[in-house]
Amino acid sequence: MISVNEVYTMINNLARKTKGGYTSTDEFNLVSKLSEYVLYDYYLESAEVSNRISEALRPFVKEAVISQSGGLYALPSDYQQKISFEVQLIENQPDCETPSVEWCPGTFLDTHEDELVQKSAIRRASLDKKKFNGIFVQTDSLKVRPSSFTGRISLKYYAQPVVAFRGYTVNPVNEDEDYDPGTSTDYSWNVLEQSNIIDLLLFYKGLSIRESAIINWVQAKKSSGVMPESLQPFTKR
Repeated sequence: MISVNEVYTMINNLARKTKGGYTSTDEFNLVSKLSEYVLYDYYLESAEVSNRISEALRPFVKEAVISQSGGLYALPSDYQQKISFEVQLIENQPDCETPSVEWCPGTFLDTHEDELVQKSAIRRASLDKKKFNGIFVQTDSLKVRPSSFTGRISLKYYAQPVVAFRGYTVNPVNEDEDYDPGTSTDYSWNVLEQSNIIDLLLFYKGLSIRESAIINWVQAKKSSGVMPESLQPFTKR
């Protein structure tokens, strides 16, 4: 966890040193939200390339056991991007009162891949062969093949970050925006990411304190036209 008030104080101190002006809490909360989205997207892209879970994203890795409903598995409300899934196989043993439980890994397919695999007798999902495929349908559900499987699945995924927020009350004497911990939310990120968050906050204030990988990434995205000036709300992937 990273203290949102500590980051706010550091931003204003650094801005004053570079004559960047005062940052109000409302402005800070807005730019902080944008910075978190950018940082999250930066590490998601890196994780996709390396096919490994980044340490920076560990606070957002979750697992959910989901039951089937209407032939589909509803994604968690905070779902952002897939990592892996397993299906739960339960078999009754003739010589044992307790059934055996086995978790078998599944494979994610896009719609086109699913169509091709369905036509292949070798690659097709099979309950007997313990081969399972997952296909995302609509924006909030997962379909698991073979359709004869109706048990539970365990989905590992990246959750959307709980965005930090600095709450405050206006001091009636000097009109300062006094920090209110009761209405504030700290950053969920590992403390090692504090410098990246500060770099992004300063960057979006128009200040450049030091060169860093995250800032170089943002500038490259902007110059190529891939990332807009202000990010749109998250799109589930």
